[in-house]
Amino acid sequence: MRRNKSTNLSSQLAGYYLKGLEQARSVTISYAVNLLSGRTHGYVDLALLCDSEPLMTTPNGTVNIRPPKTRPSWVAVELTDTEEAEAFADLETEPDTDQATAFARLCALHQKHELNPYDREFLYGYPHLVGTLPNSNRIFGPIWIMPCQVRRNLATGTVELELIGDPELNMHLFRIILSQAQLDFFQKQILPQTESALPMKPDELEVFFQKLANAFPQIIARVSGWTPKLKRIADANTQTRMRGNLFAEGAALRVEPCAALIFATRPQYYLRADLEALQTISDANGSVIVALFENAEGKVKPPDKRQGSREPQLEELVFPFKSSEAQRRVAQAIERHQVIYIWGPPGTGKSETICNLVCHLVAQGKTVLVSSQKPKALEVVADRLNCLGTDYLHMTLLKGDKKSAGCIESRTGTVGRLLKPISS
Repeated sequence: MRRNKSTNLSSQLAGYYLKGLEQARSVTISYAVNLLSGRTHGYVDLALLCDSEPLMTTPNGTVNIRPPKTRPSWVAVELTDTEEAEAFADLETEPDTDQATAFARLCALHQKHELNPYDREFLYGYPHLVGTLPNSNRIFGPIWIMPCQVRRNLATGTVELELIGDPELNMHLFRIILSQAQLDFFQKQILPQTESALPMKPDELEVFFQKLANAFPQIIARVSGWTPKLKRIADANTQTRMRGNLFAEGAALRVEPCAALIFATRPQYYLRADLEALQTISDANGSVIVALFENAEGKVKPPDKRQGSREPQLEELVFPFKSSEAQRRVAQAIERHQVIYIWGPPGTGKSETICNLVCHLVAQGKTVLVSSQKPKALEVVADRLNCLGTDYLHMTLLKGDKKSAGCIESRTGTVGRLLKPISS
């Protein structure tokens, strides 16, 4: 009986966090609001390769794209990491305007993905809300986003696209364009009546768009006679600029039948793989994740304070780096919970918070392990800790095996020399 409870708990936890990762897919990526801006993603305008919507409204959810008659030239794909995204956030790229370039871009993105399928993924976005909000924010965001698989037959040159997941409404986009009251109305009155199952029928899509226009007439323009025929992203972008800030009836945004294959950052690939494995684990009894959340009787631990712990006062925190009140509360949260989650966009002080926590916990006589998927994040933490002049207190494993071993040997030797006078 205990085994079943453990297995169910670990599976439920894994499923819960997997869902959270899926919902967070669009939160930190610029394509969710403006497909044309930023350098963290690439995209292909499928209207240049297909006349009608090829995936979401078709029974099979697949399409084969043949090479154009005009020999495609090579297209360079230059993308930035998420850490560098802020510098390019307001820069817009000019959409492709011809079939050959679009196909060449599709092949280049596929080749880039084949070389490293872990950090990035293909997503399909359709249709798009396009326009400019009253606060001058440009909008060119997909309404639905779906994971997509891309395969290329090198013998024929044909590229196959296939949807491999359910449609996800781009809620981040709606959080940007709607007020909180409007968002609440949307989630309670419109979403429950909206089907997101494939294939989607054009008349069902039109009904959904009309509901949006009727509920928010100053934001979304009416749609009439919706068809699967696609519009080129370049044409929609040009028409938006020519119209100015408002469409028909004074609406700021318009639904455009644009379809894009988006090459985006994959959220936490290795974490996702571990969670998917946990979902199918046959025997979770005794596993670490269960020990974190269950007590000896197999019951879920209440989220109260750890036994024997005392929440530190703000003046008791050992934070050598600058910090905000919210960041200092993290140290207090550690005393109440075994697992905590901290989120923030680039530049909000996550690295400084980690450095402060390391110092605070070490000052309490505890040992701290800092790990990251990317070495760059660890380098930032290590460099800041080195500024304190106590580099002998932390060991890094960022370089090759020999360099890391040499670094550890040198620092343990330093610690030994410092402790020798004390022991004598």
